[in-house]
Amino acid sequence: MSTFVSTYAQERRTILTPLVAAHAEGGAAAVIVAATGTRSIYESHAWSLAMTAVYGPVGTHPLQTEHPDVVAAKSRAEDRLRTFLAA
Repeated sequence: MSTFVSTYAQERRTILTPLVAAHAEGGAAAVIVAATGTRSIYESHAWSLAMTAVYGPVGTHPLQTEHPDVVAAKSRAEDRLRTFLAA
């Protein structure tokens, strides 16, 4: 039984491989560094999820980082990043 992998899926997997490795080694903060300056929509999406996971939603003031809504948003972004990189 052979498994068909679309060109789209192969391209996505190839582009995201360095980010998957970075996430495995250093979490979301490492994904930010690994994806900086990229041009791929896949890498940009991973970068934006990682930014939210590390710093919170856009517009979060540094004094609000422990607010329950910010903590929840960061946790959701980390979960979505993990899921996105695993697909």
